[in-house]
Amino acid sequence: MKIPEQDMYRLIRQIMKDVDAGRRIPEIAVRHHIDEGFTEQVCRMYLTHPGVDVDGILDRMERKNIL
Repeated sequence: MKIPEQDMYRLIRQIMKDVDAGRRIPEIAVRHHIDEGFTEQVCRMYLTHPGVDVDGILDRMERKNIL
């Protein structure tokens, strides 16, 4: 996925808000017109790393070559 960094920051922040609102992965993916696998990766990082912020998720994704 090639998304500009500023847009990626905004997208991950929105995914985090959707998770907090109780939305499911397929719903989040459709809502933001993104791949369900990518959505799952972001959600997993957000839910398994308490206190992680957008920068932390971006950093982990870069280290795992997901971006």
